[in-house]
Amino acid sequence: MDETPSTTRPTSPIPHQEGPTIGPKNLHTGQTVAASFTIQESGGPRAVVYSVRLDSYDPIKGTYRISDPDPDPISLESEWDVSPDDIVDYIAPRQDALEVGTMVYALFNLARVGKRREMSTEFYTAEIKKVLSEGRKGLRYYVHYPDEPGNLSVVYPGEIFPMSEGKWSKSIQ
Repeated sequence: MDETPSTTRPTSPIPHQEGPTIGPKNLHTGQTVAASFTIQESGGPRAVVYSVRLDSYDPIKGTYRISDPDPDPISLESEWDVSPDDIVDYIAPRQDALEVGTMVYALFNLARVGKRREMSTEFYTAEIKKVLSEGRKGLRYYVHYPDEPGNLSVVYPGEIFPMSEGKWSKSIQ
């Protein structure tokens, strides 16, 4: 396996909330959320957790329409319909810090461009190894991506959520 996760696309700066609330989770159109769904690849279907934009809610089907905020030009799909159970508002502020040993889904730090970090739009299974809260940078987590040998990264609260928050509580990687 490569030392960097597959499907590494940088995120675009997208506001957490934009439009009116929609659907049973009272999320906002244009909001960035995490969603679990299946994509079609040349090797067949693959389950993923992506950071996506919430576009609409279909009350008849009971599904949210989501889209990739930074679509890969060679990707066959950039929009999907998902159940409300397949969505997590991962950017919403947390009451408490996550603990060491917690299994999470975390975005992957691709590169630093000046003072801006480029993050993947795909979440990867990770384990919190250390909670960093000192200094002017505030709360951060030192995480290890077990499916990616040697990959350790520092992530912020808006780039991570516990695996237990989605209905998909086991790793889908």
